[in-house]
Amino acid sequence: MRALRATHKLALTIAREKRTSVSCLSRHLFNRKKSAYSMQFRSITCSLVLAGCARKEVGPIIRSIAATFGVCVPKCMSGQTVGRIMLEGGLASQIQIAHEMVMSDSITFSSDSTSHRHIDYTSRHVAMKRPQSASPKDTGSHVMRLLSVDSPVDHKADTQLEELKGKVNSYTCLYNDSPLSQRAGTRLSSFGVTQKLMGINGDHSSDQLKFFAGAKEWKKDNTYLELGYNALKGPQSSKLVEAIVIAHNELLQEAGGPDAWNTLSLEIRSMRERTAQERFGEEAFNSLSEGEQRQWTLIVRAGCCMHKELNGVKGGCAEMAACWEKSGFEPPILLANKDNAATLKGISGTDNTDSLTAAELRAFEVSGRGGPKTTSTAGAIFNNKDDKKGLQDVHRQYFVAIKGPGVSTTFPDTSNIHYQSHCFAAEELITYLDNYIALLIQTRYKKEKRNFSHMEENLFNALNDPSTLTELAVLILYAAAVGRPYMLIVRGDGSGETNILDLGPFHHHVKNHTQKLVDSPDLLLAEDASPESATLDGKMWQNPHAITAVQKLAKEDKLPNLKNALVAFFRGSLQVWNRLTSEFASDSANASMSATERERAWMLTTNNCNEGALGAYRVRARQKPTMTLHQYNAEALYRHNNTAEFISSTCTEEDQRWLMAKAREVDASGLEHSCRAELNAHAERIAGESQAKEAERLAATTKENARVDAITLILDAATLEHFTRAQLDDQLAIHRRRDATIKAKSNYKNREAKLTAVKAAVADLLNQSSSRQSNPDLETPLLPTTSIPHGETSAAAESHAVIAQYSGLDDDSDSELY
Repeated sequence: MRALRATHKLALTIAREKRTSVSCLSRHLFNRKKSAYSMQFRSITCSLVLAGCARKEVGPIIRSIAATFGVCVPKCMSGQTVGRIMLEGGLASQIQIAHEMVMSDSITFSSDSTSHRHIDYTSRHVAMKRPQSASPKDTGSHVMRLLSVDSPVDHKADTQLEELKGKVNSYTCLYNDSPLSQRAGTRLSSFGVTQKLMGINGDHSSDQLKFFAGAKEWKKDNTYLELGYNALKGPQSSKLVEAIVIAHNELLQEAGGPDAWNTLSLEIRSMRERTAQERFGEEAFNSLSEGEQRQWTLIVRAGCCMHKELNGVKGGCAEMAACWEKSGFEPPILLANKDNAATLKGISGTDNTDSLTAAELRAFEVSGRGGPKTTSTAGAIFNNKDDKKGLQDVHRQYFVAIKGPGVSTTFPDTSNIHYQSHCFAAEELITYLDNYIALLIQTRYKKEKRNFSHMEENLFNALNDPSTLTELAVLILYAAAVGRPYMLIVRGDGSGETNILDLGPFHHHVKNHTQKLVDSPDLLLAEDASPESATLDGKMWQNPHAITAVQKLAKEDKLPNLKNALVAFFRGSLQVWNRLTSEFASDSANASMSATERERAWMLTTNNCNEGALGAYRVRARQKPTMTLHQYNAEALYRHNNTAEFISSTCTEEDQRWLMAKAREVDASGLEHSCRAELNAHAERIAGESQAKEAERLAATTKENARVDAITLILDAATLEHFTRAQLDDQLAIHRRRDATIKAKSNYKNREAKLTAVKAAVADLLNQSSSRQSNPDLETPLLPTTSIPHGETSAAAESHAVIAQYSGLDDDSDSELY
């Protein structure tokens, strides 16, 4: 009996504990009094969305999981609620970034842009020292925070700068309104942001250089405003008070008196007061020492190292393509597309272009050849970016048997222009040259009609062309000597802590090593070439099989002009390296920075974070085409900035309630609608301006044609000798109507050159007229007619007879020509 009572008591205890734990779990998930999901519930929701759950399925999934533990969720979360919870996470991430910027003594910005379906997108990140409240996932001493992926109206530098200013203002306003700011007693302003701003990182395009110049000016203007505010707010000397009174009187006088000043709008008055404040700030700035001025205004720029290497390869390829004619060797075969190949049928790639028709010449000029074209074609066949095209699976199955298990059989992604993919593709093609030729033959004879597609035929021909193989070999040697070691050193040990500003000496070494290979190409070409002296890092070849394959082909004399092509490639690459490493020049701001300043201006060596953010958006846009941009940003910021850890460690219930209200406000603001309306309005404005310019151009062309129609065509050389430059321009305009190959007047530097061109055109016209007289069936274009006054001289009448016969005019025509 005692045992029975004990068993019954144990059962009651277990049941009570179970009810207690279930009740506790229910309270953690749902607050019935306030009809709101708890912070834990919201965190679970965000985690499910980031794991890939559809938003409308999150509620049923949570309900099923809760039921497994005996917890009753009174209502199922809707997809709209899930969206708002994600917006809360995005807003929390923005507050997190602003709070971390307040705590940091310096920041740097980076950005990159791309287009997706003809709409521009820009990604931005901010780099700063790792805050104490950072997530354990944020390893290292610095963190990269995603600011946003936005869709600006255009890609101009001024637009990018205004977008950044707007983004900073939105972050500061959001943070200053938050309970966290009030609780911590901290505030953030655009002045504080620019004061902390030490660097700008991006690619090397002209718009980025202009963007940096604008950011530098933005920091300088804010410095003046900050110093002016401090001067006006601080202790005021009698001299300063007098200056303030004078400035105030000037403002009143400029407005037209006190009454007129009071009638001005608040915006205009603020603008004029701001201008006066800047003037005081500038005076205060000029009174500082040079060192103090540097502390206020120092900001540097750095260019992505991957773009440096990419453009180095492009510069080398351009120089290599030009070396074939200079060295007298037959260039690589032409790899024209299907349409251009039909136009160029029967024409060799080495034929003289002077004998080609206009259509043939255009087809010849736009068709590619050489190593990069071959790797691009191979990538389109064996690893096409469209997974419905190409021979991806055939390629993998074929090379698994050759390479064995555990070795990558995916062809380098040249179809998506992956970094260094063309050099890697060259290594693949040369190393397995016979296998690729065999695969193409196998693909051909597997088809019912047993023929190549045009692209397959181009690749087959290229792999059997010695000159094309030479260019592929040069790509391999460059990658082995410079490309691969460079990126390994730039990326560092994988911690992401390498500061690009510390790589100045290294980039000088890159240029010196490249010059060394230009001067001594045998360091790479000799049969006993040593990697210790040939590679940038002095280590072993990273792909020794590719080097062996190149040496084998060279020994068999299958790589003509290899030495000249190699020297040309490295020479062209060196020119690009010199141009794209200007931030490390001896007279640059970077060169004069101390170690402490470089540490404060810490920037990543590559722009991978922004490249990856834009790529992630494109992938997400394909998966969720109806997702709005602000919803995507909320999800992306929450994921990339490790905001879940920030919320759990820093945010309180007060913060959560404020975020809930703010998210509802944002969700109801029509943010996406206003953004799209702005894009549409900009597109309409640009289209309207282009139409107006086109109409003006057509009107000007019509007016110019009417003017030229009234000009007399002169065929007498003696008369032409006395013509001015303007008159010769008019004669050229008439002749250009007949012969489009005659260059425009801007191509002739002086009067003598124009006179020579007009005389040559007259001689050509008379020769064609004589040919037409001897062969009446010969087709020649008609010359536009011009009106000539009556009473011509005999010479003019003779000229008129020649032109009339040439152009099909009869003797009774009202048009006459000299």
